[in-house]
This record gives sequence, structure tokens and C-alpha cells, in this order.
Amino acid sequence: MHNFATRIINSIIRRAQHIIILMRARKKSRESISKREGNNILVLCYGNIYRSPLAENLLKKYFSSETYNIMSAGFHKKENRTCEPEYLQILEEYGYDLYEHRSKTVKPSNLKWADIILIMDRYNLDMLKKMDSDCISKTIWIGAFSKRKSVEVQDPYDKGYDFTRDVISDIELCIKDISLELSNNQAVSDNRAIKNHNI
Repeated sequence: MHNFATRIINSIIRRAQHIIILMRARKKSRESISKREGNNILVLCYGNIYRSPLAENLLKKYFSSETYNIMSAGFHKKENRTCEPEYLQILEEYGYDLYEHRSKTVKPSNLKWADIILIMDRYNLDMLKKMDSDCISKTIWIGAFSKRKSVEVQDPYDKGYDFTRDVISDIELCIKDISLELSNNQAVSDNRAIKNHNI
């Protein structure tokens, strides 16, 4: 009985912590992006077979490899998994091709390499903290610069066709908004560098 009560209390505490984190997510993400130095972007989700590979693909459409180095990974221990066939078919409806994608497991070296770490949800944040709490300052929530109500994009795994389509649309919107923010931030950095050079 004592263990059951402890589990419930811990669950309530975790939920309260998540609410506070989500309330602060936009502000924290803006701080992270404004302090950014370097051009390495790591996109994370749980399995690296749904959300993060699509976000990686979209970011690479917005930015050349000369502007940003972009990779995706996940927390799932098994690597080299393909995207689910049903997901690949839905992506085709949007004109996206992830047939060649193979999942990668995030490693400590990836976290050190990254200047920006893009996460999808609170569970990604929890797993990231367990791996390396020092990298949280580099973390940006995928929906932080979007007008969407939530900063999170939920995992569509096993959730059906309509839910998956909604997630794809959410990722499209979020990546468009993040790309605009990154472009604006890059322009500010470039202007600052020019001014410093002219002094």
C-alpha cells in the first residue's frame, strides 16, 4: 500500500513539473536560440522513425548543408529500423520520401556535437535529462515559435491515419516557424559580425 501511494505521489509531482516546464517552454526556447553559436542541429524523438526524420528532412529543404548541419536520432535502443510502411504511404500523399531512412540511437557524442537540440515532447526532455542534463540549455521545443497552442508534437505511433496526418501537418507548421526564427537569428548574427568587423 505504501509503495502504491508513493507511486501516485511521484506521478502527481511529475505531472506538475511537466505543466511548469510546458508553461516556460517558449521562453526557454527563445533564450536557447538567441544564445546559439554554431550550426549543428540535432532533432530528437523517441524512436527516430516518425517525427524526427520528417523534421530533419524538412529542415534540410529550408537550409543548405553550408548553413546548418542537420541530423536526427531517437532514444529507442534498436538502430537501423525503417519507418512504418503505413507512415511511408501517408508521407507520399504529402510528397515526402523517407524510404531510405534508417533509425539512429542518440549518443552522448551527438549531444556534444549539437548546438541546437530540437525535441518533440516532455518525454524527450525527461530522457535527455537522464543522458546529459548539461545539454538542456541547448534545447528547443518544436512548437516554441508556432502559434499552435501546444509546444509539443505527439507521437503518432499506432494512433491511426487521421492522427498521423495531423502530426505531419503539425511538424510542417512547426518546422516552417523554426526555420523562419533560425533565419532571422542568423541575419542578426551576420549583421553583428559585420559591425564588429567594421569597428
